[in-house]
Amino acid sequence: MERIIGFLIVLVIGSSCSSDDGSSSNARWIRGVEGTVISTESCHAADNSLAYRVDISTEEPLPWIIASNLPENFRPEGSKIKFDMLNSSEGFGACTANFSPEIFYKLDHVKVIESK
Repeated sequence: MERIIGFLIVLVIGSSCSSDDGSSSNARWIRGVEGTVISTESCHAADNSLAYRVDISTEEPLPWIIASNLPENFRPEGSKIKFDMLNSSEGFGACTANFSPEIFYKLDHVKVIESK
């Protein structure tokens, strides 16, 4: 009986702890987002690369996000881009201490929006 109680205690404690890996179990990719690269942020990603602020121009819950994995050819300020984004602080390191976790995103399928 003591072994069962001990196991249950370990199970409850283990399930209440989070691994803070920067991802959420309910995170989902948001597809086809459009935005403009505004600037570098005052924080660095975990690999000491720069983090970039991207203003969102499509109807998303946030007016801007911070991305650390913006491909180099899309980094110039004013670049208009289209991309998929996933809420994640993975790769940001200590940068997350300065901002709210919901503004950190991984980007994928980044492409330039053609001027009309």
